Order: sequence, then structure tokens, then C-alpha cells
Amino acid sequence: SGGIEMLDQGRQHIAPGAEHPAYNSTPASSGWHYGAEAQWKEYNEPVVYELQVHNLEHGGVIVHYRQDRITDTDTEQLQALYQSLKKEYKKIILVPDTQMSTAYAVTAWSWIDAMDVYDEGRIRAFVKEHYNDAPESFVE
Repeated sequence: SGGIEMLDQGRQHIAPGAEHPAYNSTPASSGWHYGAEAQWKEYNEPVVYELQVHNLEHGGVIVHYRQDRITDTDTEQLQALYQSLKKEYKKIILVPDTQMSTAYAVTAWSWIDAMDVYDEGRIRAFVKEHYNDAPESFVE
């Protein structure tokens, strides 16, 4: 199956800036989060995990990359993949991440798949398997 299942750290809402225990994965895949969620789009700047986790709780999938570990060509491939996925899956985000130790990661509620080499097939398989599989899944 796609990725590694993480222990579900719950769904507690916290105030922006509030302290909370550490997440059990980087990027975060469950746990403490703000009442708001991030927009479903491609970002040029990192988005705090406390926003991202709310998106995951609603069944979304987030594709993360470390700009300092990949080439411009890799970035272009990833952006093209994101545009392709977006046609089929509305609740998906592409976001740079400076905190993770790998070049790429894909997260869904309590699931993560981290990789150092770009693998379109692996990313697509993760999205297909875990999309809309969360505590507050949705109807599109």
C-alpha cells in the first residue's frame, strides 16, 4: 500500500499560535490544528502544518517538496503532475516545505509517503489510495 500509516494524533482544534505537542511525522499528518484550512491550490511559500492538518482532516492530500533539494526540472515535473491531479481531485495542495528531511512527501490523514527521488507513479498511487479517506470525508 502507499506510504506509512502514522498513529492518529487526534483532531483537536487550537488557537493560532497556541503551543501543542510535537507532530509524529514531518510533514504532519494528523493532530492539533487551527479552525481554518488552507486554500486548495499550489503555493510558492510554506504553509504552517496547523493549517494543513485541517485540510487532511477533510479528506485532502498534500504534496510537499523541498526546493533546495530538487532541480528546476523536477519542480516543473511536479507542477505538471499537480495540474493533472487537480483535474480529477479537487482537494489537493502542492506546497514547498523547508522542515522535512526528504526531497518529496505526500500526506493524507494519518498517512505519509516520503521520498528523495521524484516518482510520479508513487505519488499518483498514494493520492488514489488515500484521497477522501479521513475523519471528515466529503462528497464532491
